[in-house]
Amino acid sequence: MALYWKMVTARLGAWPIWTEPTCLSEAWRPDADAVYLASREEIAHHLVALGCVDVTHQYLLQYGIQLNPIDAVILVHKSGIGEL
Repeated sequence: MALYWKMVTARLGAWPIWTEPTCLSEAWRPDADAVYLASREEIAHHLVALGCVDVTHQYLLQYGIQLNPIDAVILVHKSGIGEL
């Protein structure tokens, strides 16, 4: 069986594409290593829900830092643990 898959993937080239992933044919289940692109807002919201304070804007203003539009920086501190 392993030899079969080696031959199949060799014909596909360096970047084979799996055309029949199990996620499309089996029942859904969580996948611990699944990743996706998340927005800065989504991550910041999650950190705030965990008890952090988003201080990114305050920090950038305080130190005169200007970011490129593509940059996505999040600076947080745990609630009640001090100020910048």
